[in-house]
Amino acid sequence: QNEPKMPPETAAQPKPEELAIIKAWIDAGAKAPTGGLAATGLITPKIEARGKVREPITSVAASPNGKWLAVARPHAVEVLNASDRSVSKTLTGHTGAVNEVSFSTNSEWLCVASGETGLVGEATLWKTSDWTRGRVVQGHRDSLYAAQLNPDGRLLATASYDRDAMTWDVVSGRLLKTFSGHNDAGYGLAFAPNGKLLATASGDRTVKLWDVATGQRLDTF
Repeated sequence: QNEPKMPPETAAQPKPEELAIIKAWIDAGAKAPTGGLAATGLITPKIEARGKVREPITSVAASPNGKWLAVARPHAVEVLNASDRSVSKTLTGHTGAVNEVSFSTNSEWLCVASGETGLVGEATLWKTSDWTRGRVVQGHRDSLYAAQLNPDGRLLATASYDRDAMTWDVVSGRLLKTFSGHNDAGYGLAFAPNGKLLATASGDRTVKLWDVATGQRLDTF
């Protein structure tokens, strides 16, 4: 009934019985997915590898106090003793693939950026004194490629493939600000030493400078 008519009058037309099938299909509707990731419409089944898989290193970070080296691989983070490179702890249980690791300025926390492609980003804080899991925040519309704590450790910044950056309150886990303006994935973050400015690096070949308190974009390089 719409104009222009589809298919065009010059093309082959559906037969009445074919239209009836289409109408019945529409009227029947689709069964809604229930539970877990299926409810989002994104289902990514785990396919076990048949051979030995090499786990690439996706990120490395050294703690400011010189005690630890964090080595990120897609499915785990290895914490090495900086003195002899022995593995002190293996951190697992992150959502999706791990893309970046970073230490807080005081070396008390290790921040892990990960996420499920096309679904959600996740940042996990690990307490370096005993390697227990601390605050975990989930947000964004895609995986995280960067996560950094500000100099006083009270604010967490995240950057995602969804092109946005966000800041979070570490104590409550509450989302504070969303920084939008990049035209490609966000790959890197850095706070100014005073914590008042945030720089974001993107696949759009720009670095943007933001006011952390207001969310205002100050400059684009």
